[in-house]
Amino acid sequence: MTQRGALLFAAMCVIWGIPYLLIKVAVDDMSPSMLVLGRTVIATFLLLPIAAFRGELRPLLPYWLPLVAFAGIEIALPWVLLGAAETEVSSSLTGLLIAAVPLVAALIATSTGAERLRPVSALGLGIGIVGVAAIVGVNLEGARVVPLVEIGLVAVCYAVGPAILQRWLSGLPALGVIAASLLLTAVVYVPFAAFSVPKEMPSAAALALADRGEAELPMRFRTRGGPELLVRARVEGRRALEAWLGGQGRLLFEGRWEGV
Repeated sequence: MTQRGALLFAAMCVIWGIPYLLIKVAVDDMSPSMLVLGRTVIATFLLLPIAAFRGELRPLLPYWLPLVAFAGIEIALPWVLLGAAETEVSSSLTGLLIAAVPLVAALIATSTGAERLRPVSALGLGIGIVGVAAIVGVNLEGARVVPLVEIGLVAVCYAVGPAILQRWLSGLPALGVIAASLLLTAVVYVPFAAFSVPKEMPSAAALALADRGEAELPMRFRTRGGPELLVRARVEGRRALEAWLGGQGRLLFEGRWEGV
């Protein structure tokens, strides 16, 4: 492998893995639907003007049905399922299970007769999953049936989406397809996110208020439509060395709060 290839591979690994960690952080203080809306709105504002300027939107009109199917299966459904699953499971486990997408795609292709899964190919896919497990680790925190099924459905969606793209949308401008799909998803999630806007103080803000002397720990607050939680912390001077969420929660963080 050349130096350029190694750098590109490392960049791909980082770019591929970071979203699962950021989703894990975000769903602590916002609903999965609000997170999907935020992601799609930002991406739409960035990509849609470019696609429109290049004239890549008009050619999509005759293919609106497969475009809607692609947007739903590749973006709208899996993104909300990811957010819902990561309210319970770790980001490392999510990344590991999502790494099974090529295997799911191969199984779908084999079952439909489109391709034949050779033993060498199956072995390569298995080694790839083991490699991902070695990198991200295997943290089974919150690994219950419901979140695991949600991530399994995400893997299926990510395997089916490219098949739709290849069969019905392959001759269309790629940027236009992605921009339009993001726009459709954002529009669909506006009413869902409208009923899940965070109305209470995020959990991390509790430590900030306590640090400024504007509140005392332990502190109670109510999450987005969820149970009432109790923020506790082990404080030494102005440093919160550990913090916990009491109730239907989990460890908030491990580290050191240096104050604001």
